[in-house]
Amino acid sequence: MPRIAIVSAAFLSLFLACVAAGTILFGPAVEKDLVKRAMEILKKVDEVSLRDAIVTADGRNLTVAGHVRRKAHLSLAEEGLAEMKGAGKVKSELVWVPLEPWLRIARGKEGSLVVDGLLESRAEKARLGVAAREVNDGVNIQMKAEADADVAKADWLEPLGRVLEETFRIDKVVSLTVRDGKVLISGEVYSDTSMDEAEKIVAGVFDDGAFEIENRLEVVPPPLAPWIVLKKESPEKFLARGTLRSEQRKHELIGIAASELKKGAKITNRVETGDNVASAAWWSEAVLVLPAVLAEMQPCEVEIRNGVLRLAGDVASEPMRESITSLLEQNFPDESWSRSVKIAVVEPPVPSRLSVIVFSGDQIFLKGVLPSAEVKKAVLAKAGEKVPGKEIVDQIETRKNAMDPKWLEAFSEFLPGYSENALRGGMTIDDDQLVIEARVDSDAKWDALFALAEKHFPMSEFRHRIDLRVIDPSAPDPEDPLGPADPDAFNEGG
Repeated sequence: MPRIAIVSAAFLSLFLACVAAGTILFGPAVEKDLVKRAMEILKKVDEVSLRDAIVTADGRNLTVAGHVRRKAHLSLAEEGLAEMKGAGKVKSELVWVPLEPWLRIARGKEGSLVVDGLLESRAEKARLGVAAREVNDGVNIQMKAEADADVAKADWLEPLGRVLEETFRIDKVVSLTVRDGKVLISGEVYSDTSMDEAEKIVAGVFDDGAFEIENRLEVVPPPLAPWIVLKKESPEKFLARGTLRSEQRKHELIGIAASELKKGAKITNRVETGDNVASAAWWSEAVLVLPAVLAEMQPCEVEIRNGVLRLAGDVASEPMRESITSLLEQNFPDESWSRSVKIAVVEPPVPSRLSVIVFSGDQIFLKGVLPSAEVKKAVLAKAGEKVPGKEIVDQIETRKNAMDPKWLEAFSEFLPGYSENALRGGMTIDDDQLVIEARVDSDAKWDALFALAEKHFPMSEFRHRIDLRVIDPSAPDPEDPLGPADPDAFNEGG
């Protein structure tokens, strides 16, 4: 019995020592469970931030080591482990390591500049925005970069503005990325010299051993310069030639022309497009100028290419010439453009018109507009020949912009019969319209004048507006607008 008691006392002492050491009841299975539960706590805090954390167990005691990406997660992780049931002492060797700042600036569609990345503060983000505006002239900036206090300070941000401004003006450099110890520059350049220049600019800021510069620039043939030549021969005939970058621009150009031409006009479109054509930096100015030019000039030809603007054509008045000239000066200024502008003031053509007015007495008044003194002289001579014994009162004007009359022969043949049958009144032939407003003294003369009008000015070729009345000369009507002695009573324009 005493021996058994001694053995039991020794076993109890050993057991208590093992418990204290954590080697009994806290074997491998228990340690594994503690590690598993500790990792679950870390995942709940933030699996990404604590993704490289390591938990080791020594009995019921735990050691946690690794890097924490978020400063706030450091204390959260330590507090969660300290409260874990079944764990002994928890030793934290977690270290907060700030997130690496990164940045990507790239050309987007329609001339935009897309800025993305992760920076330490709003102040850094603001400085980045200033640099981007310098590159893109302050327009169309898409700022997607974020500010985060857990991000390390970007020591390279301050000189970045100069790098962006200088590199993005080289040919078609489209993106610059700073991330994970690398600086990546990509896009297209038009020579090896441009490639070397871009890399030299980047290396001047980032080549300090901390960054690897990766040059993905590609040397390509330089783009073709955009150009257009538009020729408006008439409101019904138009020709467009040129080279533009996109189909959208081509359709826009033809749409402008179509809106200023007659409906159904013949438009010959020889404008080509291609990705190897540079964007037309002058496009917005051209869109402002071309509608006025095509609407008001007839004919006209305009050419825009390589900093040169050429325009030639006619306008109807001096104010219109001055207006178009001013519009060109505002949108294509001397500082940037060489302009050759030749605008002539030419009155638009008007139809020739001739009126015969017969009233009491032996006078016949001839009024109207004819294209030249020669045509007028011929008309007067023919009138004197056809109606001998009558005094021809010449009130005919001549204008250079009057069109050649196609009805002179018909007029000469109609004149004797009209003079013989009309008591008073007038007739006018104007382009393709015949107007007669006269008084006769018998039905026979009424019939004769109608027959003469149809014979010499058939309704298949001329529009008729005829007002003939049979009157009694001995009983004048005071309400009749064609009084017996007032040649001005006849409206020669119809």
